[in-house]
Amino acid sequence: MKPAKKVWPIPHNPIFDVGDRVLVPWGKDLKIPAEVIEDRGPLGIGGRQIVRVRFLTDIVFPYEESEFPAEMLERDPTPS
Repeated sequence: MKPAKKVWPIPHNPIFDVGDRVLVPWGKDLKIPAEVIEDRGPLGIGGRQIVRVRFLTDIVFPYEESEFPAEMLERDPTPS
């Protein structure tokens, strides 16, 4: 079941949507594949989009999910 569409009090033009595959920069050269699981909305400075992602990797992390500003992420070019 799809979650209800959120209504934002300020204009919100999302860069990514829920379900999009992205690459998260990690350290100097590493990019970790992830999936957007929640659009947190225009919560960042100046109304920038914040998204919650779930990491899609076998590498062991201390956490499986995290939040990032959308402009930090890249769209994953590999097919899902």
